[in-house]
Amino acid sequence: MEILGDSLTAGYGAGFDLPHSQSKTCSGGGLTDDQGVSYGALLCANFSARCTMEAVSGITLYTGRGFNLPLTWDWELGGMLQNKWPKPSMVPFNASRFLPDAVLINLGENDWGGGKCGTTPGCPAKFTEAYVGYVRHISEVYANAGKKGAITFFLTIGPHEHGQSTAILPAVQQLQSSGVKAVFLNATVPDYGTIGCGGHPGVTIHHASFLRAQPVIAAAMGWS
Repeated sequence: MEILGDSLTAGYGAGFDLPHSQSKTCSGGGLTDDQGVSYGALLCANFSARCTMEAVSGITLYTGRGFNLPLTWDWELGGMLQNKWPKPSMVPFNASRFLPDAVLINLGENDWGGGKCGTTPGCPAKFTEAYVGYVRHISEVYANAGKKGAITFFLTIGPHEHGQSTAILPAVQQLQSSGVKAVFLNATVPDYGTIGCGGHPGVTIHHASFLRAQPVIAAAMGWS
């Protein structure tokens, strides 16, 4: 399984839980970033799945600061960290090294927040279009690399979300109508009682999000 996302998926703030009043004062270090207790890591361990994770704090799907994950997906993360991409010195993404059966995409928080897509006329429709194009591109890249059989794409919201589902649901419908195995995955946690750094989910919320996502993925993939 390939897992794509932003800081939530990367595990920022996942190392511990804090009351809401203290969430903006937590310090950095190893407790701030802990991908090992993120919902994605829990899913991979649960299914004994070979996984790869590409998650970048602050990254978007459509809006952004001159970059987004679809734009940078074709390049190795090591090159992405140079902050100016693409560059001739960067190594193109070699898709044949990892051919997933499932791809979980959790993007949209930053589009709706910093990108203000939810309040910008026309942006939600463009977000949907970009999402559909991104999924189709991933599918084509892996097919050309030798992936036989369809990939199941989980278009995900959670642990918390701020409205991007209104643009993700149409993307799921469009992909399904064109024959792509697309599944809407609602991994939100209604009771957001404890959080990690800067409003990001902590251990408790990541575990709750995992519990919501696990049965959906298990049913779609036939995994246990």
